[in-house]
Amino acid sequence: MVYAYVVVTEVVLTLGFVLLLFGANPDASFVAWVYRSLDRAMEPFRGMFTPIHLNVSANDDVRAVLDTSVLFAMIVYAFAAWAVHAVIEWLTGLIRTSEQGRQYGAEPSPWQPATGMGPGAASSAPSSAPSTAHTTASPPGPAPGPTYPPPSAPPSAPPVRG
Repeated sequence: MVYAYVVVTEVVLTLGFVLLLFGANPDASFVAWVYRSLDRAMEPFRGMFTPIHLNVSANDDVRAVLDTSVLFAMIVYAFAAWAVHAVIEWLTGLIRTSEQGRQYGAEPSPWQPATGMGPGAASSAPSSAPSTAHTTASPPGPAPGPTYPPPSAPPSAPPVRG
């Protein structure tokens, strides 16, 4: 959806840039429509750069214009679309990761409501797992590792003769 708006805007900007560059007659209905659409898309960028008049007639009628503001607007719209797309992809990745975590029984994220399903959730259904009431729990802490013999006593220093 982001790209649809940007593609239409970029097409209008390109058409307007080319029609301005070639000095199209603004009385033609298609050219008038493109110029109106161009004015809407150029609203935030109007007046940033001075247009370069390429073809001035004897009665000071400017026909062809190189409007660098239009080129700048095209670049800004493209970067803005890329940034919005990157944010949408990032958020989609977060949502997918969260959904996969819930699918495999991981703890829900703090920003998600608890569903009542998963580890630690109380269930009224009887459990088919064997009871562990008769086993003793291991003490908390790291699992015991290999044991090493205690170090031997350091060798005694030879007596000092003096």
